[in-house]
This record gives sequence, structure tokens and C-alpha cells, in this order.
Amino acid sequence: MEYNITSMNEQIAYAISKWNYEGKYAIYNTESFEEMKKKKASLVNEEKFKNYMCFFDKYSDELIGYINIIKKENNDIFIGIGLAPNKCGRGLGNEMLKCGIKEAKERYPGAPIILQVRSWNERAIKCYIKAGFKIMRKENIKDYKGNLEEFTFMKYDY
Repeated sequence: MEYNITSMNEQIAYAISKWNYEGKYAIYNTESFEEMKKKKASLVNEEKFKNYMCFFDKYSDELIGYINIIKKENNDIFIGIGLAPNKCGRGLGNEMLKCGIKEAKERYPGAPIILQVRSWNERAIKCYIKAGFKIMRKENIKDYKGNLEEFTFMKYDY
């Protein structure tokens, strides 16, 4: 697939807030756009829009997903990915992730690239391994909703 890539903006964040994952993936549903605005969540924070790469189908202009690239205090580069629910399982996440890795390398040459994923999310872990990530460790931590869950931490293998 060919993409147009832009930074985040409120219109895109609003569209993402309407994504509805089903079953166990419902944990990835966001709060309402209004709630995210109140809490100044990263997705709607104008100061953080530059961290995002938003992917649109070049021909239909449909929003496919996004990559979030964050430089942590310890100089690690954290990558997060979000894919529209109706686009999951088609290999598009892997294509986007490769673009995100390339961008992270350009922005922060030589810096370690890491991510974390819920350990039960085998679909995502398979995608990350295919893109070149290796499992570092598993750890029980609280997610952004305050739920204690096991996460798999992965590092990109240059």
C-alpha cells in the first residue's frame, strides 16, 4: 500500500477516538475525544503532535494508523503504534512500523529503539518480531488505565 504521512492534528485524533476494537482488543479503545482533551492526553496535545506519523491510504485518503516516536529521559526511543481496527491482520502494521523505525533512526541516530506490548497480544508481537524487534523481558506493570498487566518489552535489533 502507498501512504501519505502527516503529523497528528485534532481532526486525526478525533477520528482515532472513534475507533472501536472488539473483544480482548477493546482495551485499546481510547476515551472520548472530550475526555482526552480534558486530561491533555498525548494524542490531543498539540506540543506532542510532532511525535506522530499518521498514515493515510494514498488513493482513498482513509486513515490507516499512526506511529508515535518518543525520546525518553534515558535516551531510549519509544515507539508506539495504532492501527485502525478494520486494518488489523493485513500486514499494514508491519509496513508502518518499518517507516517508523526508519524515521526514529533518522531523528535519533544510534539510539536504542524500544516498545512494550501486552504479553497476550501475539498478533502485535509477531508483527514486531518480523520488523526486527527482539524480546528483552516481561514485566507486570500498570497500564494507562491503572490495570496491572503483563507487558513484553522489546528492543529493535540494529
